[in-house]
Parts: sequence; structure tokens; C-alpha cells
Amino acid sequence: MKELRGAKAFIFDLDQTLIDSLNRFYVAFNETLKRFSLKQIDRELFEELYKGDRLNELLGQVPKEVFWDYFLQIYDEVDAPPSKPIEGALELLELLKSKGVKVAVVTGRKTPAERLASKLSELGLMKYVDVLLTAQHDGEICRGFLKVGLLERAMGMLGVKPRECVFVGDYKPDILTGKMLGVFTVGVLTGKESAEKLKELGADLVLGSVKELLQMLKT
Repeated sequence: MKELRGAKAFIFDLDQTLIDSLNRFYVAFNETLKRFSLKQIDRELFEELYKGDRLNELLGQVPKEVFWDYFLQIYDEVDAPPSKPIEGALELLELLKSKGVKVAVVTGRKTPAERLASKLSELGLMKYVDVLLTAQHDGEICRGFLKVGLLERAMGMLGVKPRECVFVGDYKPDILTGKMLGVFTVGVLTGKESAEKLKELGADLVLGSVKELLQMLKT
């Protein structure tokens, strides 16, 4: 596919795209429920609601924006099992770097980029990343889970235009972000979103995971 092979840069969402951090998501979600005096939930119910994108049903009268803003602020603070790279992620980033393709990682986490870079270094990912942006860089450029401002800033720092890059993400706002900016957008199913929903929102390509993207670029 020419859009993939001819891209000058790849921009990746982080959680559930490059790394499996669902355990951390679960712990942070329960901590946020607790913060707003809401009932915490077990893992089984969490998995059910997460897969159906129904977690907002538990927020009661707490405004969604307030709840998720707090969630993103504490995401890196909670005591949770370690995250791990999604299968194929390291190899994909290594392949892109070997081809001279620039790589950016963007995340809605409201945490210092330096702290996150340290965590990604521990996972072996950071050495392949040219630009790492978090929502803490500017609260106005990442509202909720949309990453329009983050992508715009990443493209500017990488020196590429929308038509010259690919954005890879797992969640509905990722697809919406990519399409708003006219970027070739790849949806991956490791975030448990349905392929039908990602296609409906305009994903140019839907794959099971970044491992499938790796295989496409290797052949």
C-alpha cells in the first residue's frame, strides 16, 4: 500500500496501540471512581464495559470532562502491574528507523514527557522515537481523548505534512483525530474497539495489531 510505504513519518498513539497498559487503565479508573465517591468495580465488569465503550455509564452526576481529566492526570501515578510492548511493536519501530522513517508517539496522558520517556526506555521503545508528546505540553491541544493539537505539533516537529505521514491508533477519538487532519489513519484492534466501528469512523485501514502492520511493511 503506497500510503504506508511512501510515508515519511509514522505517528503512534501509545496505550493499547504500542503498549498493553490495560492493567494500569483499570487501576486508574477505579482510583478515579473512588476520588469522586463512586462505587469501584471488579475486573470482569470493567472488561465488559471497556469493550463496549460504556464506562461513562458509571460516572453518575460527575461531568465526563472532569472525570477523565483527573484520570489522565493520575494515570502514571497509580500503583499498577507493569505495562509491556504489544507484540511486534519493537520490531516495527526498529524497521521504520532502519528505513529512515521518522517516528512520533503522542498520548493523552497528562504526565511530563521526560518521565514517560524514562518508562518507554525501560521497555526498549524510546530509542526509536524522534518525538514524544503528552497532553501536559499544552492542556489546550488535547481535550479529552482527541489528539488534534498533539498531531499538529508532532508533524511540525518532524517537518512533515499530513499527506506524508501515517497515524496509528486504537480508539475512536484516534480515528477521528486522523481524519480531521487528513492523515492516513490506521486503526488497530488491540484496544478492543470493533473493526466495524473503526471503519465507520473513517479508518483507512484496520488491522489486528501493529504486528500486522510490521508484516505489511516487511513484504
